[in-house]
Amino acid sequence: MESIVSELPPQALDWCLRQTGGVGQHCIVTRLRGGMAASTHLIESGVGTAKQRAMVLRRFVRPRTPGWPPIEQELAALAAVADCRLPYETPRVLGFDLDGSACGHPALLLTRVPGLLNLSPAGSHERASALGRALAQLHEARPRVPSELLPFEITLSQAAADGDAINWRRVRELLTTLRASADELVHGDFHLGNALFENDTLTALLDFTCARRGPWQSDVGYCRCDLSLLFGLPEAEAFLNAYESTRGLRVDALPLWDLAGALRAHPDGSAWLPGWLDAGRADLDPALIGSRLAAFVAQALARAEARSAAAIE
Repeated sequence: MESIVSELPPQALDWCLRQTGGVGQHCIVTRLRGGMAASTHLIESGVGTAKQRAMVLRRFVRPRTPGWPPIEQELAALAAVADCRLPYETPRVLGFDLDGSACGHPALLLTRVPGLLNLSPAGSHERASALGRALAQLHEARPRVPSELLPFEITLSQAAADGDAINWRRVRELLTTLRASADELVHGDFHLGNALFENDTLTALLDFTCARRGPWQSDVGYCRCDLSLLFGLPEAEAFLNAYESTRGLRVDALPLWDLAGALRAHPDGSAWLPGWLDAGRADLDPALIGSRLAAFVAQALARAEARSAAAIE
């Protein structure tokens, strides 16, 4: 993290302080790294006093596309998850600016939750396992499904060209056989960058911007793809083992859900790279991410084809 007070417009800071009764108090503003959907700042008001308070402002500076649905959806998802008893924290809403009139962009003001972002390769196996347990605990809690949530969908049409490294045509063919209808709250963007840790202990889960009503398996496949790109296939397997052990079940149609997760990285995963670089992963580059995505898809395709052959026999 680094202090860049000038990145937060004065009117946005004033609005935050008005929401929490901190007007006139000394405050420290720190930009938080690693996000792609929003510009995020930690605001600590009343520093050095008995009224010291920390909060997080997320301003959605990117254009709102179908991938980034209305803020009302995240508000509803956060409220639903807050009703659950989870062994880690999720942010609580302190205020919101739906039209951006106060903050310059649509924004959410949230409580600060404990822990730090940690995408380091050191200890990645342990954190992948912790992530698997945390997702299982979220799904087992079965949060109520707010009416505001959009349905989960698999987008088979792609704007970018496929390229030659991955057989995306076969991926799309197989995904036409996947039943993706369900009525459960899914995180929608569950990955290591949306979790906080103290050492190897997962302390908080963040960013319900992309929450959907849909099948819980979609969170599993997407996170496995993300872990494979960040570290490699072993971390994806550690995550899966922890998830299945915690829930006491096997993820049905796993190869197809892996492919559904991988399709979100089409065509090569390089669109995910800026957030990782911002979080300190200078070892990653487009070539490495592309090769890891190809390996993940190749494994999922082989497992899917074997599953199809076994069903025919």
